Amino acid sequence: PASSASARPGSASARPASAHRGSSSSSTQQQGHGPGRYPAPGSSSNSPTRIGRQQRSAVGLQEEAALGQQLQQRTLVQASEIFEGLVSSSSSSSSPAFLDELDTYIEGLYDEDLAKRAAAAGMICQLFRNTAHLEPLLSHATLLATLSRVLREDGLKSLELATSVAGCFLACSCLAQLHKLLLENQVGTVLMDLASLELLQRAPAREAKEGPGSSAGAISARAAAAAARSGPAMNDRERRLASLVVRQDKFLYIAVATLLHLAEEHSVQRKMRKRDIVALLAAMLNRPHVEVLLLAVGFLRRLCVFGENKERLAGIPGMVGQLVSLLAPGCGEALQTACLRLLHNLSFDRALRQQMVVAGLVPQAVQLLDSRQAAPVAAGLLYQLSTEDAAKPLFAFCSGALPRLYESIMRAMGAGPSGQPGLSGPSGQPGAAAASGALGLGDGGSFEGFAGVLAAPGGDLRSVPELIALAVNLAHSRRTAEWLCEGERLERLLKRSLASADELAWKLLRNLAGSGAAQVAARLLVHGRGMMALLQAPTTGAELFVEVLGTLAAACDALSSTDSSSSSLGRLLPVEELLRLLQACFVP
Repeated sequence: PASSASARPGSASARPASAHRGSSSSSTQQQGHGPGRYPAPGSSSNSPTRIGRQQRSAVGLQEEAALGQQLQQRTLVQASEIFEGLVSSSSSSSSPAFLDELDTYIEGLYDEDLAKRAAAAGMICQLFRNTAHLEPLLSHATLLATLSRVLREDGLKSLELATSVAGCFLACSCLAQLHKLLLENQVGTVLMDLASLELLQRAPAREAKEGPGSSAGAISARAAAAAARSGPAMNDRERRLASLVVRQDKFLYIAVATLLHLAEEHSVQRKMRKRDIVALLAAMLNRPHVEVLLLAVGFLRRLCVFGENKERLAGIPGMVGQLVSLLAPGCGEALQTACLRLLHNLSFDRALRQQMVVAGLVPQAVQLLDSRQAAPVAAGLLYQLSTEDAAKPLFAFCSGALPRLYESIMRAMGAGPSGQPGLSGPSGQPGAAAASGALGLGDGGSFEGFAGVLAAPGGDLRSVPELIALAVNLAHSRRTAEWLCEGERLERLLKRSLASADELAWKLLRNLAGSGAAQVAARLLVHGRGMMALLQAPTTGAELFVEVLGTLAAACDALSSTDSSSSSLGRLLPVEELLRLLQACFVP
């Protein structure tokens, strides 16, 4: 690398033959391995299969070094890919930047005209976008310090200037070895101060001055409607505000993305928490652009792993309801999945879990069970919510929630929609055709959604722990028990449980028997002799024995509370045989 700025490191090496004047500024993909063109990890051409142990270890070290170099190149390429679609509003965006004119651009940062300073910062940002220029740029003695000073002193005066300088720091923050250098120049402090001032002070003051309908969301909605010709044309004031919203979101995205990269160290996270980074990210959830929302939700998810940040987020009024609103249809599957993951992390707090139930999260999450990307996270979140008694009856009112859950469990156990076994039990060997037909994964099945996403072949409920855990919690609800008594649902589940001898299925039946519904208890005890046979089977383990016996006990208790005579229990259950079995259980 060049030792000083006077060496002008761009005359021969910084301007290759493909990067002459007048060419496109995005020359990153023409050098090295571009996106999608780097070789697969570990694919070395000189790794023979029959060599000695020492040669084999040497080749392994070479492959490991090559893999590390590929990963570094991949990181550098990602640093330039972040700027794809980032069109600067300065006049310098139409002309390319050249490394051998770096000193001229740095001199432009000292110009008295603010527009010229912003243009010079835009040219330097173009240089940082090319990963081949990072090494000579970072070797400059005063470049980063000058950019930090310009951002600190002039960032409030021009969003274009602040965006261009922040773009330079974002390119550097993608490399972990440069984080210390950025922190020494107080880049994180300046960016956080500017973002907080723009979002928490300037934006509310501007909305109060402009009047109703001047919020970022309202202006963006008007701009989208005008562009689609589904609404009235925008006036000059609205166009000015729409342009300001776009420029604000562009700066906020670059600034917060840089802070996200710097927050990989816990010490930096603690400093950000003292400056109330959680409140800044929560305010970003009101922005209209999906990329900004994804960045804010992902950052909050990382921070809320720690209790202090979670408590700060919980203290913001309406925060849970705002996150639930981002699950509405039309928000995009990526944003919905990110919000589900954040809500799942927060759902381990009981107070927040109760707020989610009140905010209407249950029906929103149920609707996302058909999404192949969001379904596993939605199922885990619904399980967390089902621990609240207030949430259990809500599942019965959600359209299709209980039918989808029931059919998914039956398919995971190996029974098709009509109740016919499609797969053998846990000890059987199912065929591939039967598995795909029973689960709706091939041409033989038409069941879509929850079962197709979560139910995997194998005939074992352990392959879908979210399903059975959610069903076990919901079985405590009387409404769920009454729904299962309709038609042949309970008989199908009981017959399949007797055939598969799965203790998880019997845990579900045990909770159903203890739900207090006498109709469920009576229909369970019809198969009392089959339960007795399962209890006496030599292959029945301790866990299965406890669950089957608990099912019998809960059913007998529910039935005896409604019928004072023991004649009905005697008809349904071999009481003497059961007593002998229980007596044998107490023998050492």
